[in-house]
Amino acid sequence: WLEERGPDAIVMACNTSCAIADIYGWPRTRATIFDIIDSAAIALQRVGAHRIGVIATTATVRTGAYTRRIHAAIAGSAVFEVAAPALVPLVEAGAIEGETARAAVADACAELPGDLDAVVLACTHYPILDAHFASILGHAVVRVDPALVQAERVAAFLQSRGAAEGNGVTEYVTNGDTERFEENVARIMKHPSHI
Repeated sequence: WLEERGPDAIVMACNTSCAIADIYGWPRTRATIFDIIDSAAIALQRVGAHRIGVIATTATVRTGAYTRRIHAAIAGSAVFEVAAPALVPLVEAGAIEGETARAAVADACAELPGDLDAVVLACTHYPILDAHFASILGHAVVRVDPALVQAERVAAFLQSRGAAEGNGVTEYVTNGDTERFEENVARIMKHPSHI
């Protein structure tokens, strides 16, 4: 579907999709694919992390992709992957504040060792709960949102191709419940959209 529209780049925001592609490979495309696990590894290199926690979906953790890719990028690193299946439903329901969300984040963090340099929030939903992660992990542990480096990489790619800043149009497409998706986009992005 994307290939038919002739994109220069495909930006994969979904950690689980990237983890599955780590096993099976990406479909053939002329577009440059930006993999968010690569962006996480770059972010971890920048902060000098060696003892690394990864909080992700169950599907992502099952692949072991984060462990493989971080080991390849950072020699001698120790990686601890934890599945946190309770977090996505909370974010999608808009239940991002309060004790229920904090308890779910605390449960996920409790499975990590206490002497980490960094924790990767390895699902696009998890940075929305960052205030809880910050409160529970404390300031000594760097929280890595791979989307920040992902956006930086894509911006550099677009600039290298001469794209003018701020002249794009955003179009959202979903194969799910359109009304719920539109409500979530409006709530999270706080701007009008074409869905």
